[in-house]
Amino acid sequence: MSKYLSIECEWFDQPVTDPVERKTWACIRISAASRSITRLWDRTSESERVTIYIPAFPLASWIVENWWTLLYEPRRSKRLPSGREDFSKSEAEWLRRHCLRSADSGLLLPQACFFNDGRDTCIQWLADEQDLYPNMPGHFVESGEVRVSQVEAELSLREFVSKVFARVEPLEDDRVVRMRENWNAIIE
Repeated sequence: MSKYLSIECEWFDQPVTDPVERKTWACIRISAASRSITRLWDRTSESERVTIYIPAFPLASWIVENWWTLLYEPRRSKRLPSGREDFSKSEAEWLRRHCLRSADSGLLLPQACFFNDGRDTCIQWLADEQDLYPNMPGHFVESGEVRVSQVEAELSLREFVSKVFARVEPLEDDRVVRMRENWNAIIE
């Protein structure tokens, strides 16, 4: 596991009907350079925690789909657009390719973007405003930016995707088949 970018998963059963979600339900902690990207305020327990509880498949599938852009495409402007401001079509398209929150709009994911700065992979994340998503079970409380060796970032992302893929590989679900085809193209 990378000491600079870490995506830790603890798998557990969750009574959901979707077999892909059921196989990949996890407690996930994402950190970079020892800073927690998944640090959030949990509205239910009224306390902070550093883990999110989600099915990991949508996140892994999004990483596979955006592999090249996460590791090689640069940021287009000096700052990331926040959730409350209007941004152009090209900014919105860039965010869909780079921001973890784009993996699935129904999941509690941080607004964390991965992009290349010409040498390294940069990870920049923004705290949520408390009232921005009132129906979500929490909001992310920390902002930050770190540079991670591109090799380390790729190894960590590859390890996470491989773990998720190993859990769904036996399933003959169309989503898994598409992910398998894309992942095989990447690793070859």
